[in-house]
Amino acid sequence: TQSTWGSLAYGSLIIAFVGMVNYVLKKAHKETPFKPLKLLFRCLRCLCGCLEGAIQYLTSYAYIYIGMYGHSFTTSAKACFQLMGRSGLERVLADTITSWVLLMGNLCCVGLMTAVSVSINHHRGQVSGWSVALTALMTALMFRLLSIAIRVATDTVFVCYLEDLERNSASKDFHMAPALHDAIQTRACHLSA
Repeated sequence: TQSTWGSLAYGSLIIAFVGMVNYVLKKAHKETPFKPLKLLFRCLRCLCGCLEGAIQYLTSYAYIYIGMYGHSFTTSAKACFQLMGRSGLERVLADTITSWVLLMGNLCCVGLMTAVSVSINHHRGQVSGWSVALTALMTALMFRLLSIAIRVATDTVFVCYLEDLERNSASKDFHMAPALHDAIQTRACHLSA
């Protein structure tokens, strides 16, 4: 719908604005000859970079809310921020596991595909450094794009899990599989202990 496109554009505008401020601070840092001013610009760039990372993180989850409920960007970002605040260690656990699994998957797949390519080209007698590097680069790009899609899917599932947990915790009538609920609760308890 129209409000969804506007919400996506608004979130992107906020990220772009913070990125532009960071760029202006970077240019000002390079062009100023005064050391105290350089230090000030460096500190402001650090703060702006932290703010940009936090906004990108929150925006990715706000987009999930926009897709699920069709609310405006600000309403979705607020609801998402509150949900993430209440989730505690479960969010940290899910982020850590997802990041490591995707990183290891990317490295293993790139290594495997490069080895297969070298093996095939070795039998043909056409192995060169350029072909190996190009194969590794192309497979890394392919698996990076795939991991972005997987990351969004796992984040969406996690947001749905948290929503289900909050809405149905009193009645214990969860929509998730009981084994999934028990596994996540057990891991979160082990982390907090």
